[in-house]
Amino acid sequence: MAGQSGLSRRTFARRFATATGRRPINYVHALRIERARQLIEAGTFSIDDVGYQVGYEDLAFFRRLFRRMTGLTPAAYRRKFAPIVAP
Repeated sequence: MAGQSGLSRRTFARRFATATGRRPINYVHALRIERARQLIEAGTFSIDDVGYQVGYEDLAFFRRLFRRMTGLTPAAYRRKFAPIVAP
């Protein structure tokens, strides 16, 4: 993002934090976890597939970050928010 903006990394990070209240990486994580929540709620993909789809290769990190940001593990989130499927 810094390269596309024409700013140095440090200047971009400082301006981004001033404008959004977040560091750029924290903003990216928030966007990825929000998309992961949507995919988990849809219930179509496994938790590992969701992690890969939103850009995490380290699935343990994905699970820890998801829990930190939502208060639930991805599996617990799915149990709580996934649609109920009629038999």
